[in-house]
Amino acid sequence: MASIKPDQMKLTVGVTTQAETAQQAAADNAARSTQVIDALRKLLGPSAELQTIAYNVTPLYKYP
Repeated sequence: MASIKPDQMKLTVGVTTQAETAQQAAADNAARSTQVIDALRKLLGPSAELQTIAYNVTPLYKYP
């Protein structure tokens, strides 16, 4: 029986933000995303390969 030590990990993390304007939501989301990425770098080390693969802004409609 052979065993191999894994050398890769795939982790999907999301940040969701709601605000009165898209600009405010984007700014808040950027700040929160930076905190998450900083925490991951601290946990995984500075050589960890981290990527943003999607970014979406979707309106939240308020119906009367």
